[in-house]
Amino acid sequence: MYAPHPNGGGLVEDTAHVDATAYVGPNAHVRGSAQVYGRAQVCGNARVYGDSFVGGDAHVFGNARVCGNAHVSWNATVFSGAVSVTPTRLSLIGSPDVQITDEYLTIGCQTHTFAHWRKYASEIAEKHGARHLLKYRDLIERLITEHLVAVKGRVV
Repeated sequence: MYAPHPNGGGLVEDTAHVDATAYVGPNAHVRGSAQVYGRAQVCGNARVYGDSFVGGDAHVFGNARVCGNAHVSWNATVFSGAVSVTPTRLSLIGSPDVQITDEYLTIGCQTHTFAHWRKYASEIAEKHGARHLLKYRDLIERLITEHLVAVKGRVV
C-alpha cells in the first residue's frame, strides 16, 4: 500500500522508509525497500526503489530512477529525462556534486561529455588540484556505462 508523505505529498510504499525531514514531491514515488533519510529530496517524476538509499542533502529529480543497491548521499544530484542508476553497488557520496544527464557528466564545477571524461579525467583532476578524484576514475566510467545502458540499451 502507498501513502502520501507528509513532507511533499509524494507516494511512499509501506515497505519503504522515508524520514519526516526528507521531501518527496507530489509526483515522486519511493517503494520497495528503498530508504530516504535526512534532508534528501525526491522531486518531479523521480522514482526511488529496490534496496536503494538516498540521504543527506541529495537531490533526485526529473525522471530519474535510483534503484537496485544504489546509494546517493551528501550533496549528490541525480537528474535527467531518462537516467537510471541501477548498479550492483554504486555510491555517489560526498562532495563534489555529481550530476548526469543524457550527454554530460558534471563533477563539481566540471561539466563534460562522456567521451571527454573518459579521455581526460586524469588531466582534469590534475589541472584543478583534485588528485583525490583520480580514485573515482572507475566510478566515472561506471556512471557513464550504467547511464548509457539504461538510456540507450547499450554502451557507446
